[in-house]
Amino acid sequence: MESRNLNLPLLMPSQAQKHVTHNEALTALDAIVQLAVADRNRTSPPGSPADGARHIVASGATGEWAGHAGQIACFLDGGWRFFVPRDGWLAWLTDEAKLMVRKGGAWQSVVENFLSLGVNATADTTNRLAIASAASLFSHEGSDHQLTINKANAGARATLMLQAAYSGRAEIGLIGNNDLLFKVSADGSTFVEAVRINNATGDTCLRSLNSGPLGGLRNAIINGRGTINQRGFAGGALTGYGYDRWKAEGTGCSVTVAAGRFSLIGAISQTIEKSGLPGSVVTVSVDSPSRNLTVTLGTQTGTIPSGTGRRHTTFTLGSGEADDLKLTISAGLETTFADVQVEHGPWPTPFETRPAALEEMLCRRYFEVAYALFSGAVVSGSGFRTIAPYTVAKRVVPTTTIQEIELSLNAPTTVSSYTFSGFGRITGAHVYFVSSATSASANVQLKIFASAEF
Repeated sequence: MESRNLNLPLLMPSQAQKHVTHNEALTALDAIVQLAVADRNRTSPPGSPADGARHIVASGATGEWAGHAGQIACFLDGGWRFFVPRDGWLAWLTDEAKLMVRKGGAWQSVVENFLSLGVNATADTTNRLAIASAASLFSHEGSDHQLTINKANAGARATLMLQAAYSGRAEIGLIGNNDLLFKVSADGSTFVEAVRINNATGDTCLRSLNSGPLGGLRNAIINGRGTINQRGFAGGALTGYGYDRWKAEGTGCSVTVAAGRFSLIGAISQTIEKSGLPGSVVTVSVDSPSRNLTVTLGTQTGTIPSGTGRRHTTFTLGSGEADDLKLTISAGLETTFADVQVEHGPWPTPFETRPAALEEMLCRRYFEVAYALFSGAVVSGSGFRTIAPYTVAKRVVPTTTIQEIELSLNAPTTVSSYTFSGFGRITGAHVYFVSSATSASANVQLKIFASAEF
């Protein structure tokens, strides 16, 4: 009979030579208690083992050790004895200075493959390593020291989270892509991107840099909020141009701007003059679209997904794209969005808010409401000339049309005909009109639309 745990031989009541059994049990105890083995990587016995030498037999063992992989081989009385370890046995590896444990039918390091470890703290299935300490030190061993955080794929996260009272306030790392991001939060749930460094080019985007009224005109779109409305478009059904720089596409659309936010069914477009964008990476972004938007820039099409905050799509434009680059935004169902922006680079920056006077001046290069004023005596059938000056040089010589004629009330007269002869795209329109009535004094004001749009 043998003992249940260590399989030691037991003395029987009627057994002769009890000392033999007793000594055999003591020899086994001597071999496996306070177990320290020379090594664990041998596949054959050493040439001249010392009596009592112990080894863990490696896989693929040959000779006398064949078939004993993982067992304790002990050299006793000129021969090898083998002991089958059980889970939970400990063994000190002399050559590696490492404590091993038998687990799952295999030997493994006690200090490797921990499921969790708590240092003055309680680890759990999420935080498998937990440390409560005033400081932590990671030092070199001879020269360098590197701390590595690895993630599974580009869409995963490898980050450092900084918390206050266990609520996140800053996150640094690779967050959902392979760019280096710095994010901050006021509540631990909503994080704002502060810095982004492109992993391929090293280009750096700082949220507060070049934003606001002196942003450097990085937004290629003019009237991105739709608040400049020289034509006085009331919103709704549109064919042609409505809000400054924005044109209905196809057979028309429905578009309304309220408090700087577009509501669109159909498609609107804007052509960016001499954009300088072909051959570069370009990002188109809007603020908080209520539904997905289809965006076409030049010959390429992408989707801006719905959501809160800046939402975007990025294009790599070919060098063959037209320099006068057309942006089209399409919505099959009513979609609201704000702050349209087109800019160089692979990611969106905060919307560039330009001074209102500057934004309107930019609009007037393409469309302007000009006024021609005449004051003096008129004779029936006589022609008179005046100029409707432009405040901004136009893109091209504009197409001009009279929208309204205002006549003096105290000296009535009428205008029977008028013609234009342009002074070019810079000075203004030369207006010639003919009066159908005589008046000693008359004031005539002509409201003129001058369009140099695409």
